[in-house]
Order: sequence, then structure tokens, then C-alpha cells
Amino acid sequence: MISKTDQKSVKDVLQKIVSDKSELLKPDPEKMPNKTDVKALVNQLLKELSSGVKAKENILQDVKYNDIPKLMKNTTSELKVLLELLKTDKSFSKLASSLEKLLPNIKDIKPETFKKELSKSGIFMESKLSLKKSQTMPVELKEVLNNIKNILLKLSPKKPLHVELLDTLLKTEKLDKTFIQNLKNLVVELKKPIAMPKQMEQLLAKLDSFISQKTSENHLSIQKALADIKQLVSKAPKEGMALHVELVEKILDAPKADKSFIDDIKNLIKDLRQNSNVSKPVIDVAAKLEELVQKSELLESKMKNASAVTPKEISKVATEIKQVLVAAKTLVQTPKKEPILEAKAQEIVKLVEKTLKTSEFFPKDLKGASISEKLQQVVNIIKSELVKVDVKSALHVEVSKLANKLESVIKEHVSTKQIVPNQNLKVDVPIKQELINDMKSILLSIKHELSTQNTPIAREILLHVDRLVTQVEYFQLLSLGTNSQTSYLPFLWDGLEEGQVSLKKLKENRFFCEINLKLKEYGKIDLMLMLFDDIHLNISVFAEKEEFLNLFRENLSFLKQGINKLGLISANVQIKKADLKEENNSSNIGLGEGLNLKI
Repeated sequence: MISKTDQKSVKDVLQKIVSDKSELLKPDPEKMPNKTDVKALVNQLLKELSSGVKAKENILQDVKYNDIPKLMKNTTSELKVLLELLKTDKSFSKLASSLEKLLPNIKDIKPETFKKELSKSGIFMESKLSLKKSQTMPVELKEVLNNIKNILLKLSPKKPLHVELLDTLLKTEKLDKTFIQNLKNLVVELKKPIAMPKQMEQLLAKLDSFISQKTSENHLSIQKALADIKQLVSKAPKEGMALHVELVEKILDAPKADKSFIDDIKNLIKDLRQNSNVSKPVIDVAAKLEELVQKSELLESKMKNASAVTPKEISKVATEIKQVLVAAKTLVQTPKKEPILEAKAQEIVKLVEKTLKTSEFFPKDLKGASISEKLQQVVNIIKSELVKVDVKSALHVEVSKLANKLESVIKEHVSTKQIVPNQNLKVDVPIKQELINDMKSILLSIKHELSTQNTPIAREILLHVDRLVTQVEYFQLLSLGTNSQTSYLPFLWDGLEEGQVSLKKLKENRFFCEINLKLKEYGKIDLMLMLFDDIHLNISVFAEKEEFLNLFRENLSFLKQGINKLGLISANVQIKKADLKEENNSSNIGLGEGLNLKI
């Protein structure tokens, strides 16, 4: 606990850790400290990593070479010992109370609170201090906006669509009516049709005839056609033809009709026709079908794992499926035939009609092809045809899916008052409030409180605190060196001898979690979790003892039910006995960029 009298001093100490970069960034010319001096080793490696003297790969090699993992004690157990020491003296009761609040029992940890508890471990302290002292918009909303931005940048790197508006939303400091209206405007823009005017095809035909030399179109008539195209694309919505203005201007400015001139016209025709063929209704149907594939898979997984599924939940998804399938059928039938899907029209209609005739979409006995598999067949046909006319159509489908998600997130957060018009985001938070739930901060506070005391118990506590600060910084080193979030388990667990968890975002929207445990009863256990496609979870379990694996198998059905409750599906589960060597598994995680640890 930070007392009022010395709060300013502690604040200065903590802020100096972050703000005084000069010492941290100076390369240390001296040799590495003795292997047994863990504190000096960790500090040296942090300096070398931060200053860029060594690459992350080399830092992690040094961690292994110096046997730092083996020299470290179990942080969770050490914290428990420190708590017991503080409780031996009544004068330390406030300090003991502060520490105890940060160490909940493993039995009290719930899936929805795990992230919050992990954020208290101390590895994020400097990051917390360096961030603006302000509340932020809901995490789910921010995530959707960032995902939309990333896909739009892929669609058009040179002239990204809507990114300016997205950046404005992401940097917002006030959740007022303007913010909500901007969100709604973004949804409208993303849902606008991207097909081109009918006049365009006539103009493209003129250019076609010029290239194929079927007519005697002169240079002036071609320039007139190009000027008309420029006028059309300039007035068009930004997400459509406006992207081609530069190419049209280049052709108009060409001094002569040479090979380069012809090639540019060919490229223009190709680009414009591809854009005109990316039909918004097709994209929307493909996006909605993909969403329903996931909803169906989740329902099927729940039924398979005997999880609770209400008739209302089944009826809702079944109704949505019927509506979207009818929309897909309408797209390929006259009088609203969709040109892109013309070649596959009969196949799509046949599949849709067969699926609609299914007596029960979600039968208790899930034999044969499931509804999710049938829907996926339709999705695959539509997307394969889309790709033929526009290689980026898959990204257009993703944008449509995210636009739907953004719409639902806005409604949900407004209804639950997570977004309230006129709510001020920018709120100054006192340093005490900012750090009262951070382990490293509490340890430094204890060190500050006892630094002037010279009693035997105070000296012993200070030794433990010093060692624990080094251990927290070791996990900071691992996190920085591997571009992950690697931490000890910041809660009390009597059966735990050692334990750490590493979380990392991989490429292609995949997330990886590695949990390394050493239990008193079951020995070493490694758990590998991979989340992909938003809802699918692969699980690999490696353990030294067959007893644990048998226990895991016996309770696997309950685990799958729990995973279903979180809206996830256990895709593959691998259970294997293994001889787990003593090594630092986290150092094998792929590397990335950046020095700030984010919560």
C-alpha cells in the first residue's frame, strides 16, 4: 500500500523507471555478469535488447546459455512465501493486505477474469505508466475497427478506402453522438453497392473496338471516351471507380498511341470490368453464409458435446439459414440473374433446394452431412466464381462480414450502455489508482516502505522482494524478446511447483497460447492452444505421467462443454505422453517487433 506521506516519492521512483531512458538505452561495454548473478544478467540483457546492441534471437540464446530459467525460482511460490513473511509482523499488515489482493486462489479464477488477473502480474507496469491515463472504447469495438482497417489496406494499399474515418474513430476521445453517428456512417459506406453505372459498358466497348481494331475509331474519339470515363469515375463512390482516376489521366496525357498506351487501356478495361463484376449482393450473401456456417458449427458442437442448447437458439439460426438460402437462390434465377454465378446457377439452385427440403437442420442424431457442411458447399462455389473475376473478392467478403459485426457490436454496446452518448473518455487517473493492482508496483512499494528499516525480518523481506522484482523483469525480458505476453501465474495454487503462460498473436488472425506447468502430483505438463477462424480451437496436451492424461481424457467432455459456453469449438484435441525436458519453451516462440508490452 502506498501511504499518503510517501506517495509522491514512490510516484517519482516508478515514473523514473519509465521516463529515464538514457541509462536503459546506453550499450554496456562490460562483459556479461557471472552466471549466478541473475539480477545483473537480466538487467544486462534488458539493456542490450532495448538499446539494439543485440537482436532478439541473440538475447534469447543468452538466456539459455546463462541458464537463467534454471536459476529462477518459482515466482508464484516466492510470492506466497513473501506474503507469509509480511503476515508475521503486524506493522506490515497493510503491505500484506495489498499483496494478498493481487493473489487470488486458483479456484476463484474464471475464464472471463483470467485476462484481468494476468494483467496484474507486473510485466505491464511500464506500459501502464507510458499509456495515457484515460479510459478506452470497448475492446470488441476497437478490434472490429482495426480488422476492417487492415483489410481495406490490403484491398487498396495506395488509396485505402475509409481509413481516414477509421483512424478518426480509433483516436476518439469522447463517445458522444458524433462518434456514434460516424460509426453508423461507416457501416452505411461499407454496405454501399460497388457495381458501376451502365454507361460504363458502352464506353468500355469503344475502347475494346479500338484495341481489337474492329473499327476505325480515331485518336480523338478515344480521348473523348476516356474523358467520359474520367467524368464517371470521378463522380463515383470512393470504394468503386474513383481508384482508377490516376490511370485514366495517365492515358489521356499520353503523347502518342504506342504499345504502352494500348497496354494501359487494356489494364484500365480489365480493372474496371473486374470492379463492375464484384456484385455487392453476391458478396453479402457469401458473407452471411460464412457467418451461418460458424453459427451452425457451434450449435452442432454443443449438441455433440451434450451442452445446453435451447429450442429458441436452434429456431433462430434455422430461420436465418432459410432466409439467406432463399436470397442465394434468387440471385441466380431470372429475372434477377447474377452474371458472376451464371455458370454455376443450376448447381447452386440444386444445392439450395436440397438443403431447404431438409426436414430438420439440427437433428439430435448428427449422421451424414451436417447443415454447416452443406452451407459451406454453397459458400465455396460462390467464392470460387468470385475469384475468377476479382482476385480480391475474398477480402470484399471479409469486409462485408465485419460490417455486419460492427453493426451488431454498436447495437449491443449502446443497449448495454458500454457506449453512452456524451460520455467523456479522457479521465485523469491518479498514479496510486493506476498501479494499485500491479504486482511490480506493489513490490517496489514494499521495497520503498522497508528501505529505511534494519530489522532482521525487514532485511529478509527485502531479499525476497529484490528477487521477485528480478523474476518479474525476467518475464518482461522474455515477452519483449519474443513479442509475446509471457508471465508466471499470478495466483495461489498449492499443487503448483512451477508455471508460466505465453500468449501470442500469429499471422492470418491466429492466436497461440502455451501453458507450461509442473504440478506436485502430476509432474510436467505442456498445453498448446491455437485459436483460428474466430471460433475453432486446437488443443495439444503433453504430460510426463499417464495418470494425468487419463484424468484429462475422463474430463474431456466437460472441457468441450466449457469451451462451447465461451462460443468456441474444440476442433482437434491431441493427448500425448512425452518426456518433457527442462528448458525454456517460451524462447522458441516466433519473434516480432516492438518493445511495449500491451495488455
